[in-house]
Order: sequence, then structure tokens, then C-alpha cells
Amino acid sequence: MKSDYSKNFIDHKFDKDVNRMYLNTLYSSLSSFLNISIEKIAEDYWDRKSNEDKAEQERVAGAKREEDVLEYYKKTQQYLYELVCEESVLKKQLLFEIIYRFCKKIR
Repeated sequence: MKSDYSKNFIDHKFDKDVNRMYLNTLYSSLSSFLNISIEKIAEDYWDRKSNEDKAEQERVAGAKREEDVLEYYKKTQQYLYELVCEESVLKKQLLFEIIYRFCKKIR
């Protein structure tokens, strides 16, 4: 049986809106891609987010220019973990499904 990592490692702003089964699949993929356990990835993410990277993330969150955001994400791996959470949001999954079906229909 697969572990349900979604309960322990998700950014809780996504709690209600997450496809947990898909999130666990994405966590497993991320772990394989980086060859690091999801526990270590999450631990590093939350440590950086609340300590050394906090000021930088706040600066980027308020950035007015796209270049400032892109420059930040070129220098960090934080986005990989955030992307996994973001991609598992149900509304996004539904939108992908609609786009997929539309593309299949017009093909």
C-alpha cells in the first residue's frame, strides 16, 4: 500500500482543494526525480521557507516585474515542491481534463 504523504507534507493553504491521490503520485515522482525522500524534500522546503528564504519569498511575492520572479526561481529548487502542490489542486485538474477532452474532440 502506498503512503499518504499528502497529510504530512502539503502546504496547508491547499488542504481542502487537493486531489490527494494525485498529490501522492506527484510526491513519489518528485522524490524519484531528485533521488531524495519526500520527507527530506519537505523538511528542507519548510526549513528554507520559514528561515533563510523567507525574506526572499516575500520580496518575490510582491514583485512588480516578471524578471524579478523568474530570477528568483532560476536560483532555487523551492518551486518544485510548490509546483507539486499546485498541480494537485482539484480545480486545476478539472481544467486540464476539460482542455484534454476539447483537444481530443477537435483532433
